[in-house]
Amino acid sequence: MSITLFCLVKGNTTANAFSIRISRDEPVSELKKAVKAEKAPEFDLFSCGQAAMEGGNS
Repeated sequence: MSITLFCLVKGNTTANAFSIRISRDEPVSELKKAVKAEKAPEFDLFSCGQAAMEGGNS
């Protein structure tokens, strides 16, 4: 089963939100890779390990 997460880069407004669809069984490392790919080339200079994930309201 997959889920859609709505993501926002810290400091940006909700107008800049984007969605990521990922399997519920995937580890956080795969989510980080999906976010990096979605935000290319903006995130090209960052490694996936540098990304910090924060939860929001569900």
